Amino acid sequence: MRIKENALPCSEDEILSCIATHFPYRHPLVLLGRGDDCALLQPEHPFAISSDFFLENVHFRTEYFTPEEIGYKALAVNLSDLAACGAKPIGFTLSLGLPQGTTLDFLNAFFSGMAKLATKNSTALFGGDLSRAESLQISITVFGEVGSRGCFLTRGGSMVGDTIFVIGQLGLAHVGFRVLENLGRV
Repeated sequence: MRIKENALPCSEDEILSCIATHFPYRHPLVLLGRGDDCALLQPEHPFAISSDFFLENVHFRTEYFTPEEIGYKALAVNLSDLAACGAKPIGFTLSLGLPQGTTLDFLNAFFSGMAKLATKNSTALFGGDLSRAESLQISITVFGEVGSRGCFLTRGGSMVGDTIFVIGQLGLAHVGFRVLENLGRV
């Protein structure tokens, strides 16, 4: 994963071409998409918007996560925010800080993992930004539609007696993290 000093692994056009391989350009809500300074969207319902950072050596380690897993999880944590509020995902923006040595093979695998989840959820990539960084930095902003009845779930709207649903075992992700930290990928 090494390249020459102070350079991205390849040209911006090559990275954008790699992105285009994994993410379709068209979406029903997009009037103007990737490639311009801004995307132009025309929603039918109110939007829900959420942003998250996903940072190497804070949220994941490249030593024990594959590029596909990193791409998938980076989008998954954002889509879960929309689901928590009852919104249906429609698209996202992606900003990447790429460290020296990032290869096109890494990016292809990263986008492949992310695109699998995006396709499964009919979620379009609207645009984003690229930059150099000391470590891999991923920033995603997701956009979702609020249901036709205008139902948007908020933390402040919960009341005593409400039912809370949990998927999976509480704390299992932390246990997995500790195992990876202590033993590495087995």
